[in-house]
Amino acid sequence: MEGKTTMKKTIWQEYWRIEEQEALLEDMARQGWQLTGVNYRSFIFEKSSPSDTRYRIGYIKKDEKFDERMAEYEQEGWEYIPSKGNLRIFRAMEDNEQDKERKYQAVEWRLLRKDLLIQEVPLIFLTFLSVALLVYRVYQWSAEAILVDIFLAALIIFILSSGALLSRLMGACSHVSKLISKLESGHSLHHGIDYRKRFSKNRAISVGGALVVIPILVLVFGNLAFSYITSSSEVPEGAELPVLQLADIVEEELLPYINQGEEENFYRERWGILVPEQYSLRESVTDPDHEWEPGNSGTSYLWSYRYTGRTEGLSGRLAQSMVEEYSRHSPLEDYEPMESTDFDDLWVSENHLMSAVIARAGREVFYVQYSGDEPVDILVDSIANKFMEQ
Repeated sequence: MEGKTTMKKTIWQEYWRIEEQEALLEDMARQGWQLTGVNYRSFIFEKSSPSDTRYRIGYIKKDEKFDERMAEYEQEGWEYIPSKGNLRIFRAMEDNEQDKERKYQAVEWRLLRKDLLIQEVPLIFLTFLSVALLVYRVYQWSAEAILVDIFLAALIIFILSSGALLSRLMGACSHVSKLISKLESGHSLHHGIDYRKRFSKNRAISVGGALVVIPILVLVFGNLAFSYITSSSEVPEGAELPVLQLADIVEEELLPYINQGEEENFYRERWGILVPEQYSLRESVTDPDHEWEPGNSGTSYLWSYRYTGRTEGLSGRLAQSMVEEYSRHSPLEDYEPMESTDFDDLWVSENHLMSAVIARAGREVFYVQYSGDEPVDILVDSIANKFMEQ
C-alpha cells in the first residue's frame, strides 16, 4: 500500500453483518485509511494519519422520515459518508467523545429484517418454483434431459442457487435478530470481532461457487456450440455411418435415388456429458417408377439415431425413457417389448404409416423411424447387423 493515496477494498461481507463492517472500517482507520465512499461492492479509502475513528452503520430508507433520521445522527456528532442503498455509514466527528446511544436503533434493524423477508422470500419462492418446473420437465422428457446437458446444468445451478438463497435468508434473519437483542438490552456491538475470518470465508465461498458453476456452463455450452459448428449437415456420400442407413434396408434398385430428391437430409454428430456420442441421420428416397405399397406417396423416409451412454445403466434408462415418452407424446408410436437374442432391450412399433424400433445393446441405444415398404423385422435385423459391424 506504500505510495498509494486511495484504495478500494472489496466488501466480502453480507450487508447485514454490521459488527464486522464497522470493525473493518475502524481497523482501516487505525492503519491510516479513512473511508470516503462506498460503491456497489467496495469500500473506498483515502490515505490519512492513523486514528481511532469510530464508525456507525444505520439502516435508513429514503422515506418521509429520512431527513429527520439523518439530522438526528448529525446532531449527535456523526458525519455521513456517501453510501449506496439503505445502509448509511457515519463517522464520528472530532468533538464526539462519547459513543452514540444505539438502543433506539433496534427499530432500524427490525425494518431491515422485515425488508430482508420482503426481498428474499419471493426470490426463494421463484427459485424453488423454477426447480420444481425443471424437475417436472425432466420427468416428462427425461430422455431429452439425458441427451441435452443444458437440463443437467440448469438443474444443478437452480438447486445450488435455491439452497444458497435459503441459507442466506436464515442466516440473515438470525444475525439481525441477535443485533436487535443486543441493542434492546443496552449492550454495545462487539467491535473486537475478527472480521477477517468472515471475509475469508465469504471470499472462499464466492470463488468456490464460481469454480463450480463456470466450468459447468463452459463445458455444457462449449460442447453444444462445438458440436453444432463441427458436425456436418449433409449426408456423406458413400460413407459407412454408425447409424442405420436407407442403403442398409431398401431394395438395390432404389439405391441411386437415395437423398437425390428435394427433401431435407442431414447427418449430425453431437457430444454430451452423460451421452458422449450422439449420431442422427435423416434420409429419403423418391422414385415414382418404383412399385410402392398401396398408400405410399412415392417417397420413403428414415430417421435414424444412435447414442452411447457412459454406463449401461444410464443407457438402459435412456432407452426406457424414450419408449415411455414417444408412446405418450406421439400418436404414431405405440411400442411393444420384444424378445431378442441380439439386444438387451427391444421395443417395436408398427402401423400403416410408420415403423419404429428402440433397441439397446450394452451402452448403445438405437432409435429408428421408417416410412416405407420394408417390415419392422427388416429394421430389427439391420440394426443388429449394424451393431455387430461397429
